[in-house]
Amino acid sequence: MQLGLLRSIFEGPRTARSRPGPATAATPARLLVGGMLLALAFTFGCGGSAGSSSGSGSGGSSSSGGSSTSLTVTITPGSASVPENGTQQFTATVKNDPANQGVTWTLTSGGTACAPSCGTISVTTTASGAATTYTAPGSPVSATLTATSLSNPTVFASASIGVAGGISVLVSPPSATVPLGATYNFAATVVNDTANKGVNWTLTQNGAACTSTCGKFSATSTASGAAVTYTAPTSAPSNNILTLTASSISAPNATSSATITIQGSTSVSVSPTYVNVPVNGTQTFTATVTGGSGNQAVTWQLMQNGTACSSGCGTLTGSTTGTTNSSVTYTAPGSPATYTLVATSTANTSLSGSATIVVQPITVSVSPTFA
Repeated sequence: MQLGLLRSIFEGPRTARSRPGPATAATPARLLVGGMLLALAFTFGCGGSAGSSSGSGSGGSSSSGGSSTSLTVTITPGSASVPENGTQQFTATVKNDPANQGVTWTLTSGGTACAPSCGTISVTTTASGAATTYTAPGSPVSATLTATSLSNPTVFASASIGVAGGISVLVSPPSATVPLGATYNFAATVVNDTANKGVNWTLTQNGAACTSTCGKFSATSTASGAAVTYTAPTSAPSNNILTLTASSISAPNATSSATITIQGSTSVSVSPTYVNVPVNGTQTFTATVTGGSGNQAVTWQLMQNGTACSSGCGTLTGSTTGTTNSSVTYTAPGSPATYTLVATSTANTSLSGSATIVVQPITVSVSPTFA
């Protein structure tokens, strides 16, 4: 149809003839109109479609083409501030990828590959939805982390990373001597940690991680400035010098340590160890703590048959804190009985000493008995 129309335009109208003659020449106007119609014929008569283009972007996501089923890549988080030597996880999600090939990760700074000076990534290729971990260097830097579709390398997403500096950790006290079974409090202060994640605690012996024979913590992680309580073992380890280390959770390479010396010769003794006391009588006892350091006080308790006594067993008066030799005065009750006086170290409650008290009735004898 289109060709017949064009022919009539170019050749003009035909008239009936009895014999062949020359064709009517096409005018310039007919040529112009014919060219326009020819273009329209090819456009609408032959058909056509717009080609898909690939888009790319930074700071979150990108896609290919303009269709709702185009392949897209999204990275989360789209930006992050990471402390020196700290870590941050990033996840790339790929949609409408029939091959389900995931992404490849790259680090750049100013458009140029920069790893490892600008940090490192734990995995360079991940499936959609799987994370890679970025580890920052030990100095401030800015970098761009890009996740590129493996199915279509023209589609990618990027996240900006800023590495902040200055995280530091300080453990106090820097050293301590702890008797067997005793407890001691340590604290770690973290400076310039915007995430305020606190510290993890570890205990080592000769550079190797300790077992329970080295003691234990009240918690394996604490907030900045919060105390952790260390409890020494009840029997001396082969090496009594330990290292207590606090590591920043935000920046694991930022650490601080304290030295712990376990003192294994601590003991408690009570003098006298055995005594007879008349009813309503008094007796002074002294407890001696040896081998310890710092707090060497004791607490006193009266026992009978393994059970704590009431006031019916007698009373105790005197000093119970602050001195190496803590003395107490026992006043017996008005009836005979046998009791145990126990002195327990306040620094190490697993250590104690004891004395036996026999309360005897008052007897009167007359001499000579016969005269």
